[in-house]
Amino acid sequence: MERRDFVRMGVAGTVSGSVAGTSMLAHAAPSKTAPAAILEAGVHAQGQAMRAGKLTAHELASRYLARIAAIDRAGPRLRSVIEINPDALEIAREQPTAAVISSRSQETAEIVARAARNSYFRTFVNTDVIGTEFG
Repeated sequence: MERRDFVRMGVAGTVSGSVAGTSMLAHAAPSKTAPAAILEAGVHAQGQAMRAGKLTAHELASRYLARIAAIDRAGPRLRSVIEINPDALEIAREQPTAAVISSRSQETAEIVARAARNSYFRTFVNTDVIGTEFG
């Protein structure tokens, strides 16, 4: 099965075995909560769907989180996502949230901070790159 076909199936998967001599069994079934079409559509199409009221930021974030859980954390266990922002759904619901934008360059941190902030997501700038949200 091609990777794209696997991802399009939606992501509910299970994997068992893969120890010396054992076979690996994988099962993927279409997911009702993560249609691959919108996830594969790209940012422009996702933005259009959101502007048309067909998709909310919370629904999109939930779909991506479900896909990460099914493919990256379970299923084939790719482990390609290093960290998930624990505030992702809170931000998507437009609840007041904040993050520190950090870079060794004050100017770079300020550019990123301006691009990331909005009425419900406040950004702070720091040049200490250890232990901050973005580095």
